[in-house]
Amino acid sequence: MIGAVLDTNVFGFRSPHQQRSSDDAQINSQVCFDRVFPLLSIPVSPCRVRSVLRRPHLNIPVTEAVEVLRSLRAISTLVTPERRVHVASDPSDNKFLECALEARADDLVTGNLRHFPARFQDVGLSHRGSS
Repeated sequence: MIGAVLDTNVFGFRSPHQQRSSDDAQINSQVCFDRVFPLLSIPVSPCRVRSVLRRPHLNIPVTEAVEVLRSLRAISTLVTPERRVHVASDPSDNKFLECALEARADDLVTGNLRHFPARFQDVGLSHRGSS
């Protein structure tokens, strides 16, 4: 099982026709079936994921959003980052790196590679969806 910090943007990807992308479905099924062990911090919490899933333009069915959140809450580990970092080109993305550092994550999964370094300490960076 892989310990991964999931950028909240991986939960909201859509194809141009507003259908679930294969990458999005893959990450959601991995969360649901325990292939990925999600690592969260307060700034990267299920509440933040819920706000992404509720965005009207994503048109995500309520039942799907509820299932993703239920699974996420059931299998996630919540950490409290002790160190602050300033390495992402978008300062709002540093919270994901801080969570990964504190949790000793194997991977950080995002849909927006351009804001992150190719590698951060021992944390790999994976891309899902489109940026």
